[in-house]
Amino acid sequence: MKENFVIAYNTKKKIKEGKREEEKRMRRKMGCRTLKCPTALSTQKRTESWAALQTASHNHCMLGHLMEWFYSGIGGVRADKESVAFKKFILHPEMVGNIYWADVSFKSPYGEIKSKWEIKDTSFVYKVTVPVNTTAWVYLPGVDVELIQESGKPIKEKADIQFIRVENGRSIYEIGSGDYSFSISPY
Repeated sequence: MKENFVIAYNTKKKIKEGKREEEKRMRRKMGCRTLKCPTALSTQKRTESWAALQTASHNHCMLGHLMEWFYSGIGGVRADKESVAFKKFILHPEMVGNIYWADVSFKSPYGEIKSKWEIKDTSFVYKVTVPVNTTAWVYLPGVDVELIQESGKPIKEKADIQFIRVENGRSIYEIGSGDYSFSISPY
């Protein structure tokens, strides 16, 4: 049982630090090549043991942090630590491994937050919804502002989208309520 808490902690820590490849190596070292490892071993749900060991309980779900990773990591919907109830939030999708798209939504107290991205050929398309009376910081891959568009227009021409800074290979913008369609090509 103690091993599972260590796994959960280490997985969350690696994801939070942006070390996706290290997290993947950690899983593989433990014998799980994919996030489906327990279900691939003929169980009906995720088990207490990461590797679905026959000596461990199969009667309840563990490792729920993987679902969190799908939303906050792959999908990129994250709470802002300085805000309450998703009044301000972060959209920071992680493109990792051979995952080429994600489509997540989250029902916040202000309304539904949507984050949908896809890598297709040489383009990256990211569609987001920011609920009424909220703001978000969106982290877009790449630093060349000339390649970034929103709804088919150069992002620098959009008065309602404020450039914040470049950080770790991402361009960060603040956006208000509404639907947005960002695209980067070539990606």
